[in-house]
Amino acid sequence: MHRMAEKSARRIIDRMFDAIRKRADLLADDRARILGIPRDQLATSQEEMIEEFLKAENRLLEDFKHKREIHDVEDMIINDVAGMKVILEDSQQGELLNVLRHMEGCEIVEEERHTGKYNATNVIVCYSPPREEILSHPLSEKIIDIMRLRGSRPGDSNREFAEFVRSGEEHIYLEIIVSDYEEMLESEIGRCMHEDRIIEQRLRQPYNGHLAKNIEYLMEYLFLFPYSSQYELGELPINLWNRYLPDYFDEVLRKLYHIPRGNIVEE
Repeated sequence: MHRMAEKSARRIIDRMFDAIRKRADLLADDRARILGIPRDQLATSQEEMIEEFLKAENRLLEDFKHKREIHDVEDMIINDVAGMKVILEDSQQGELLNVLRHMEGCEIVEEERHTGKYNATNVIVCYSPPREEILSHPLSEKIIDIMRLRGSRPGDSNREFAEFVRSGEEHIYLEIIVSDYEEMLESEIGRCMHEDRIIEQRLRQPYNGHLAKNIEYLMEYLFLFPYSSQYELGELPINLWNRYLPDYFDEVLRKLYHIPRGNIVEE
């Protein structure tokens, strides 16, 4: 859950960074207009650029706080929330793509080959789940137990599950990573180890203000909420325009899972 929240937050943070930068550019345009010079002739010090960026950031935070519409923001699709890794020799990888192309209800929408330190093919497929076929089988005891923990009565589980399946999206997107055995080992313990790539992604993130941290907190809370025993989301404990210490978010998670605060010093 933490990794999915992190990936989602990183995409959102990049989008917010672009929005703030565009607003900062507009402030620079206003300054050039006041001076009566073209924007490309405007001499801007590092301090002025930082000040304009912070002003643009504060304006965006005010928009969030007062629930104003955020313009020039397109829908965001994150395809790698669900995925699988397929290990095949090079000579067999083409067969997999042929199978996907001819599979009923399946369409390849993106195919990207990575070469260099990381060698693999990323395939994004759009799949239409066979709803009635899914619902033709009774729920297992394990799923009924899970639904019971979420507040569903055993007698209502099949009906509620059917409502869930029939009200879901017609299509889902799935990421498939295709590599051979050697490259799979390299991605786990070798030159392109997964953990190293994650650390590199974190270090490369250009925007690390408190808005970025709040987005990370909020996304992790939303991804973890379904695992808690709470049934209603209610008011969110993270506001994007506020400032929080990590201690506060630790407390939020403790309350979410009803974890008592331990006493370090005994009387």
